[in-house]
Amino acid sequence: ACHRHPMRSSLKPALIAFAPNDWHSQWVNRQYLLSRLANERRIVYSTGAWFTWQRHSEAWRQAPISGALTKDSGVHIETPPRWILRHLGVRTWDRLALKLHANWLRRRVSPTDSKYVCMLFHPQFEPYLEHLRPGSVAYHAYDLFEGTPGWTEGHEACERRLLARADLVTTVSEQIADRLHTK
Repeated sequence: ACHRHPMRSSLKPALIAFAPNDWHSQWVNRQYLLSRLANERRIVYSTGAWFTWQRHSEAWRQAPISGALTKDSGVHIETPPRWILRHLGVRTWDRLALKLHANWLRRRVSPTDSKYVCMLFHPQFEPYLEHLRPGSVAYHAYDLFEGTPGWTEGHEACERRLLARADLVTTVSEQIADRLHTK
């Protein structure tokens, strides 16, 4: 006999959220939004895989070699596996690291369900979509990123691909929405 847990059947698709800011930094709209959504779905929050230049940082040294999830406000906060290191200067290495990290995340958010949602809070995470292949993609633009320091043509290309792929795009202002419509 098949017995379904009543709470499980009412849960909505799981969600992987990517943002550049540590969950435990100052709370802004993404933490409020995700903590509310966590009442009805499993959410994993990631800042992405480690980069080779971070391997000497205190945070990297303290991170578990196999990664970890901790729970805060209903959201599963990822500490990425220490053994997965991105290297932007070596394309093949970087693509492999993205694929390995995407697989690690997918197994934690929904091992058997491919209908999960991927929510990106910055275009820099767009390359993950190729490896994650989520059921839906949401992009929440909280800034005009093109005006921020460090914005590159590569970031611009990521944002254009993300806008073309996203099932839902939200912004924090009309100005941002208007600018994204012109891309």
